[in-house]
Amino acid sequence: MSVLLVGYDLNSPGQNYVDLIESIEEYTCCHALDSMWFVDTQKAPKEVHKDLSAHLDKGDQLYVMRLHKHWAALRANNSETFDRLKFTLE
Repeated sequence: MSVLLVGYDLNSPGQNYVDLIESIEEYTCCHALDSMWFVDTQKAPKEVHKDLSAHLDKGDQLYVMRLHKHWAALRANNSETFDRLKFTLE
C-alpha cells in the first residue's frame, strides 16, 4: 500500500462536503487538516481522483498525490495522525 495526500476546495456557495467525505472514508484514511486527508491504498492517484471527482462541481479543486519517505509535519494536536503517518512512511 502507499499513502496518498488528498486535498480539496469546494468553491461553490452552499457546497455539501458529506458525500465527498464519505467517499474518502471508504478508504483507510486519516483526516489531517480541514480539507486534507491521508489515504492508504493500492490505487494510483489518478484512480482515487476519478473516484472522488464524482462528488465535485465545476469550480471545485481536488489534488491527489503520492507521498514518499521524505516529509515533515508539525505534530501539534493531531498526534494520532502524525504517529500513523510516520509509521506508514518510514
